[in-house]
Amino acid sequence: PQHQPHIPQPPPYLTAMAASIVSLVEDYVRKELAGMDGSHDFLHIDRVRKMALRLADEEGMSKEEIEL
Repeated sequence: PQHQPHIPQPPPYLTAMAASIVSLVEDYVRKELAGMDGSHDFLHIDRVRKMALRLADEEGMSKEEIEL
């Protein structure tokens, strides 16, 4: 059997349109920040994003709005 690439599923709180936008922005940011030092590379941006989503969850805010 052929190996199928892993295609990540969008989080359930995102509409299909929002998931598409987030995916496009992620790709853009990855390319733009490639080669940056660790203080401002994509992994840093992703950590900040995840913290914002945790805070949104704790405060009862819309995680979709945070993502966008």
